Amino acid sequence: MSYRASIARPYAEAIFSIALEKNDLNAFTKLLQDLVLLLENSELLLVLNSPLITVAKKTTIITTALDLKNKVAIAFIELLLQNKRILLAQDTLCHYIDLCDRHAGVTKAHIVSAYVLPKKLQDNICQALSKQQQQQIVATYSVDKSLIAGLKVTIAEKVIDLSGQSMLYKLRKSLLNYEETNYAT
Repeated sequence: MSYRASIARPYAEAIFSIALEKNDLNAFTKLLQDLVLLLENSELLLVLNSPLITVAKKTTIITTALDLKNKVAIAFIELLLQNKRILLAQDTLCHYIDLCDRHAGVTKAHIVSAYVLPKKLQDNICQALSKQQQQQIVATYSVDKSLIAGLKVTIAEKVIDLSGQSMLYKLRKSLLNYEETNYAT
């Protein structure tokens, strides 16, 4: 976990617990998404980084731009500004979405293959993983030609390496071990 992500996590957890308590996960997702989009404005970033502008004024600027009326949302924006964490909105959003997914029983997976997988095969892999893990899996896919063949699947912190590259490495290692044990006797 990156340094930025570890700082953003408590903010995501705090806003998630409030959203859960208020039974309004979608509204807070939208708040964070809108905040991330707003922070793409380079002129606004200059204002937010200025030590000459008070936190109250910065809060007003953001809440007006986002048309916020929710007191909790306004307080959250103010807290991020006071703690100089407003620029971690993207990291906070990522953690928040992960928390929402976990709450909904969804687990994310990343699948790397040696070539582009057809959509039907992607769906079949996702269904098989869901069945194996006994939970709903939502997967993203990428290509790494160095795998030679097969797949490398990452679910949470667990990596399942079924790639040709990995199999060749294991074969090489076992042949070297076999060679050492036979020459040693």
